[in-house]
Amino acid sequence: MILSPVRPFTRHICILLAGIGLMTAMPVAGQGISMKETISYINGKFESGHSIDVIRGVVIAIYKEKGDVVREDQVSAGDLDTSHMAYDGQARIFSIDCKGAPSRKCVTRDLPMLDVYRSYARISWPATLDARSVSGLRKAFTHLVLLVTDRKYESSEPFE
Repeated sequence: MILSPVRPFTRHICILLAGIGLMTAMPVAGQGISMKETISYINGKFESGHSIDVIRGVVIAIYKEKGDVVREDQVSAGDLDTSHMAYDGQARIFSIDCKGAPSRKCVTRDLPMLDVYRSYARISWPATLDARSVSGLRKAFTHLVLLVTDRKYESSEPFE
């Protein structure tokens, strides 16, 4: 039997394509939802003028009115108790308690227009949310805290 030179080449191509297919099906490091994507999602849920950022593990929440910063809260992401998040639909406030709240105050609040600094046991944001958005924010903040506190943590599960 005479073997055609095309057959070994075809077999190698099939093996190569199968290998590529397996590699694309396997999870690859770095495919999880990034901190930047998480912050973007969270900021999209807040009312205009309110936003967060995370710098070196510190959540910085900025509150603006008419373009001026009226409040800035700072808290270490690891101090947030993600099992104690709440949304008050009547007051339209989404909040996260500090670990050990109410006796432990981990949030530093600056009211620059009044030159006032205070400590609080929770961080909160004005927001008008439906049940799906509340659930999404809970997942997003949990994801954010885990990204900061656990170097090996990674997740690609959507927030909503």
